[in-house]
Amino acid sequence: MANNNRKRGPARKEPVKEPVNKWIKYGAMFAIIIMVGSAMAAVFMYGWDELFNDPNKITEYPFSKVKGVHSDFTFTNAIDGSKYVPDGAVSIHITVVKEGDVISEEIQELFPEAEATKKMKASYTTGILEYYLLNSEENVNVTINGSKPSYENYSGYNVIFLNPSQRAIVGKTPINATFFNYAVDNTLGRKAIDVLTGKASGPSDFDDILSYADNVSNFEEIIVYTANRGSNYSQYYQRASIFENNSNFQFEAVVYKPTDQMRAEIQAFADNAPEDVTYNITQDDNMIKMYIDSPDYFLFLVETWAFYDFIGENTA
Repeated sequence: MANNNRKRGPARKEPVKEPVNKWIKYGAMFAIIIMVGSAMAAVFMYGWDELFNDPNKITEYPFSKVKGVHSDFTFTNAIDGSKYVPDGAVSIHITVVKEGDVISEEIQELFPEAEATKKMKASYTTGILEYYLLNSEENVNVTINGSKPSYENYSGYNVIFLNPSQRAIVGKTPINATFFNYAVDNTLGRKAIDVLTGKASGPSDFDDILSYADNVSNFEEIIVYTANRGSNYSQYYQRASIFENNSNFQFEAVVYKPTDQMRAEIQAFADNAPEDVTYNITQDDNMIKMYIDSPDYFLFLVETWAFYDFIGENTA
């Protein structure tokens, strides 16, 4: 029989196990120390804003903190303003900015503290460029998402990312570029800089019609555009001005390459003008130019609105 009283040996001890993934654990701790150190270095070098930039935060960021070249040029009217507009514009619209008006409020939303005297808008099939003529860029800000702006450096200028469809170039003449479809064309801001740096020349789109326009600085609004194909004219220019301490109002219009029928109808406007409204018409083979003058603001508005409606009727 087996001896059931035989003493058993000491119980076997399980080997002591090293912590699982010990070196991975220590490596992770080392990586955390490195990240914390890097973060503290970033804070030291750039400040908390660079490290914790909140894209949902709206900030008025000073022009003075934007590095690189700032835009600085001036324009009086469409004749010289068009020199700063990239090629391919279908229209240029210049308005005088007055304190508290709609355009002034629009500028304040984009560039707080800006005091603008004129706004020039150049329209393209792919977007819009807006130029603002400021008294000074001192103390002016740009409204951005986040604590600090995102830049795209281009030819020494820092193009500020406002949103996927909008860019800004700061300076005494800040520029706002808006894209209708970012995927199709997002280059308008860079094209504006190409003109400023001389890499591209200003357009010749409106050279012919602007050669007939008055080179004046006193105006309320100027519009020049290329008509749609099939219209009864090629291009159109108009200017509205107030003279002699608000006692005389003048409208200047140039119709480039009008049809004979359109010429006759413009002459009919002059022949049937009401009292206190004066027409002055000149023409050559390429254009017909007219002035409407009146000391009566209401009659002036009625007559010029009627003429502008007439232009619309001849536009395809």
